[in-house]
Amino acid sequence: MMDPGRLLDRLARYAGSPRRIRQTLRTLLQARAVSRSPLFDRAWYLRQNPDIAKSGESPELHYLFAGAAAGQDPGPGFCGAEYLELNPGAAASGLNPLVHYERVGRRAGLRVSRLQPLLGNGSADPDWRFPTLEEHQAAFPAKVAAIRARVAAGARIKSLFLVSSASMFPARPLLDAMRRSPRHDARIAVIPDLRGIASGDPHDAMRRAEANLARAYPADALVHVSRSASGHWSDPVADFRADIVCYPSPYNLSSWRCNPRRAIGDSFLPIYANYGYPCTSFAAPVMGLANYACMWKVFLESAAAQDLYRSVSPIGGANGKVVGSIKMDALPAQAPRPDGRKCVLVAPHHSVAGGANGLMALSNFMRLADFIAELPGKFPGADFLFRPHPFLFPVLERPSLWGRARCERWRERFLAHPNARWTDGGDPLRDFAAADAIVQDCSSFLADWSFTGKPCCYILDDLAEAPRKFNAIGLRCLEGCRVATDAAGIEAFIRNVVMAGDDPEAGPRERVRAELAVNWPHAADTALSAIERELLPGP
Repeated sequence: MMDPGRLLDRLARYAGSPRRIRQTLRTLLQARAVSRSPLFDRAWYLRQNPDIAKSGESPELHYLFAGAAAGQDPGPGFCGAEYLELNPGAAASGLNPLVHYERVGRRAGLRVSRLQPLLGNGSADPDWRFPTLEEHQAAFPAKVAAIRARVAAGARIKSLFLVSSASMFPARPLLDAMRRSPRHDARIAVIPDLRGIASGDPHDAMRRAEANLARAYPADALVHVSRSASGHWSDPVADFRADIVCYPSPYNLSSWRCNPRRAIGDSFLPIYANYGYPCTSFAAPVMGLANYACMWKVFLESAAAQDLYRSVSPIGGANGKVVGSIKMDALPAQAPRPDGRKCVLVAPHHSVAGGANGLMALSNFMRLADFIAELPGKFPGADFLFRPHPFLFPVLERPSLWGRARCERWRERFLAHPNARWTDGGDPLRDFAAADAIVQDCSSFLADWSFTGKPCCYILDDLAEAPRKFNAIGLRCLEGCRVATDAAGIEAFIRNVVMAGDDPEAGPRERVRAELAVNWPHAADTALSAIERELLPGP
């Protein structure tokens, strides 16, 4: 909880402003309500939020002012979004959901979960508690048996793939494999990203994703997600009556109906395939999240990824299954560029605002922005394809950073070069196939690009930072890259490696690819076989 001394200092600063004093006192009272609540689990909250775990920030205040609004829960037994939807009066109050429950809801017998039974007088059962991860895992055999019985009676396995961005759809090859099988009915639901990373109405991003996916799939492949007049999002999982739900990320990024935590206590089987190969130091706290442990199966890329998951998982990684990198299965099907000009893919990460105690502060875009804007002009004999992380410019558009006008000016400056192009999304593997080399600082592309066998220039702010920011998998990937820390290093890479073909990292890069390409390009088939072994009736 916030140090009382800091609060007194703040009161002293605000002595001339009664309004600010009232605000500080309200903060103190709300923080105390959160801190004293048995539903606020400080240690659990810090594990779920590794970006504040060592920052010294008060988890109570983080939950009050940022966490709840971004969909974070205060503990394993309380989901704020679900509480607000179950209790419209709480939503109308404007209070933090846990503060409302402790001040009003507990005494009024309000439900904290749809799973919580009601007593005869209509109030929630006070003795009920949310199931533990171990209890959730122990319930899977009965769920598997029920689905298997339906399939034996002639039903198809109904799988729903939740997608928040068409460019961040790691399980797409698994969806495609299911759609080719007569035993499966696999569909897609584009869900709203409500975390607040990208500002604006989530409908805009949803429409873009749906339009992108509609070019590749028939209309009946998409389960529509809508928002009611009261602000509640529809429930695609229940609407489709899914047997399996595949999540796009391990975070609570959307409506509680589409968050992994919702799987606990429900009848479907949740699965997950990593969006990013776990190659940074940030991967360990992320893989230790409770949402990983609530999955029926977590499909992992390699034995090294499995070892990492086992070391941090609350359930010892018991639900982990090595199948290979599912999303990279689609790479061989991508068409290469038809012309003979060299093409350099420039892929900056979104972490311009830092975060995660520096472990995810990977982006070098702001310090190299002027250089990148003029890079195509330095090499007129090559083409440059700029592919920012989907969150980069939404973050830069914040008034505290660049703002929208400056972002637009930078875009115009880059595209003023006749050999410069820009892509805002879609399948990244399409751009991988089109490029001859990549200049990047995006951790999720570090391992993925290794599958291409093509040259990579990875940008670091400081070479000494590599052992802190990357785990053993990531450091192996860097062995196959030309590492640059400044503009001169990037220019040398393009001039010597891309244009002249002097590529000393080719040998190490091929060894890294051989290590990473487990079951490639048949990881999706391996995952599908693991699912079918349990859900299809035996011979």
